[in-house]
Amino acid sequence: MSINQQIAVLRQEMAQLQQKIAKEKAQRDDLLRQEASLQQQYDQAKADGDSDKMKELIEKIRNVSQIKSHFDYSIKIDNAAYASKVDELNKKSAETHSL
Repeated sequence: MSINQQIAVLRQEMAQLQQKIAKEKAQRDDLLRQEASLQQQYDQAKADGDSDKMKELIEKIRNVSQIKSHFDYSIKIDNAAYASKVDELNKKSAETHSL
């Protein structure tokens, strides 16, 4: 495969990673909104003295938080992969200029 073909493949992989990261961030943002809503419901249940509802909401908040943490980690890994692709692209571009 020529250097130009390798660069094209890298750019395609980078675009796919950007799309994946954007999707993960959107999902994480949805989870943040859901977590905030659950927290408001918890605060209301606490004000109402509804301990059963509070326990239920604590479990839901915990679950959402765990899922959100998964997305945070996945985004971190994908950002590192993207940075690696950028480095690789820069090296390939430098090769084409030195030829």
